Amino acid sequence: MDALRRLAHAAQRHRYAVLFGWGAGAFVVAYLTRPKGVLTDWAFFEFSARTLIHLNAHYDTGALGLYAHNPQIQIGPPPIVLVAALQWLPPSVVDLLMTALMTLAGLWCLRCGEQIARRLHLVGGAEPTGFGANAASVVLLSGLVILPIWAAEAARWAHLDDVMAITGTLTAMAIIARGRRWWLAGLVLGIAIASKPWAIVAAPVVLGLPREDRARATLVAIITAGLCWAPFVIGDPQTVHALSSFQFPVVAGSTMHLLGMGLGDAPRWVRPVQFIGGIALSILAARQRRWMAIPLVGFGFRVVTDPQAWLYYGLGPIVGAMVWDASSGRRLPVWTGLTTIVEFGVPKVLPSWEGPIRLLWFLVVAVAVLRPNREPVPQLPDPALGSAAVAVPA
Repeated sequence: MDALRRLAHAAQRHRYAVLFGWGAGAFVVAYLTRPKGVLTDWAFFEFSARTLIHLNAHYDTGALGLYAHNPQIQIGPPPIVLVAALQWLPPSVVDLLMTALMTLAGLWCLRCGEQIARRLHLVGGAEPTGFGANAASVVLLSGLVILPIWAAEAARWAHLDDVMAITGTLTAMAIIARGRRWWLAGLVLGIAIASKPWAIVAAPVVLGLPREDRARATLVAIITAGLCWAPFVIGDPQTVHALSSFQFPVVAGSTMHLLGMGLGDAPRWVRPVQFIGGIALSILAARQRRWMAIPLVGFGFRVVTDPQAWLYYGLGPIVGAMVWDASSGRRLPVWTGLTTIVEFGVPKVLPSWEGPIRLLWFLVVAVAVLRPNREPVPQLPDPALGSAAVAVPA
């Protein structure tokens, strides 16, 4: 028992080396075992990138007409620009590099989650006794669960836009938790939203900044996202109409179908409801002094109200659950485990239960995050420590 205890302690102390090795192994397995000869969503990235730099001979309406003529490309400009910058490399090399980078982003999210948790619990420059060890334990155990799933989904679907949205959100939160560089937090958040518009449900993380910085960070995020999209909107005025008119089909496994939405094209009001509802719930979470739960409740609402039910949608909620677990002070990642079972276990083992279980899960999350917080309002740490005012947004 002593040997096992020492081994566990060593793994916890060197958790990021352990998780890097674990993630690298998961990446190799996922990359080598993914379906061969199957057209994946990565084709959208290659097509878009080549169109952007005029390497696509079959597209003659201009690079800035990309979205106006192909609204099915639901990928924001930042990831397309990133892929376009690598088009001097063979496509297979670009695919390999991006898949590896996406897997590494999962490890970065774990690091951000721990940083968020630790900074929020600084009191007088020190953490509560035992909190650091508990946060490290949660991150290690969560990483052992999350990284293989993250690598598998990155290798199978290669949704760089979703990865950038999730990673950007957590990076912005880590910056905010340090209580510095409000402009950088706004910049990163703006890039996340431009990469995948559903990331706007987590925009209320700016409430973690001191009151005088919130509006400025929000303005930076809006300007950043706007500048990313402006060339396409100005270059082809049909872009906005084309994107807003595009309709997703409702699938049988979605919660929305369970609630009565018929199969076929989803109503156009679904996306606005997702965005407005997610933002509202995130604001309520912050008002209940549960700012660190914004990714869990925001991304969770997006998934539960989506007319589709792709597995990779679950990456956002499980990362949000990890942040919630790490910030709670408990040693075991309870919410991460539960969310992983709901988002990735049930759809594979009991697909007919996917919709009901996901709906039940979100109701439990909503109650846990949005219930009235009757605890005394904590005193803010000394600003000189670089800690944020996230405990008491007003």
